[in-house]
Amino acid sequence: MATVIRNLWPEDVTNVDILSPLAILRYQASQLRQRTRNLLEAEVESSISGAQITHRFTVIAPALDRYRIVLFSVSHNELQVYPAAFFAEWFVQQYGIMRDNWPVAASQSDFIIHTAEILKSSHTKSLIQSLIVKSNEARAPESGDPSMDESAPQ
Repeated sequence: MATVIRNLWPEDVTNVDILSPLAILRYQASQLRQRTRNLLEAEVESSISGAQITHRFTVIAPALDRYRIVLFSVSHNELQVYPAAFFAEWFVQQYGIMRDNWPVAASQSDFIIHTAEILKSSHTKSLIQSLIVKSNEARAPESGDPSMDESAPQ
């Protein structure tokens, strides 16, 4: 009688559709430009320190001499992308000084949830809206410019 060996691999380990934090962040960066009609951009800059990779999500305002601000960053092991730890300056106010309370994504679904929370946060909304207002101000012609007067003959 032959012994049948069954597949012992769990379904969640062999998911071939899983994305890295970098891929998810790059996609979100591309969406900011569309949402703001090119007023703002975002890019993801990565650096390696030892076995740790850090991705910085940076918002850029082209109309403000390409003003840049790091909205948040994510770190993970070079070979193991999850867990991924989030960091932002404003986390101290929201979560306290202890990093144990700061968001950590154990999986892709956790990562998406935490990224969405950051992008929807009042801090992020305030920052993005302020950069949009300042960008609109910088792009507006000086008062008295006939190109702004819709009633002026063309």
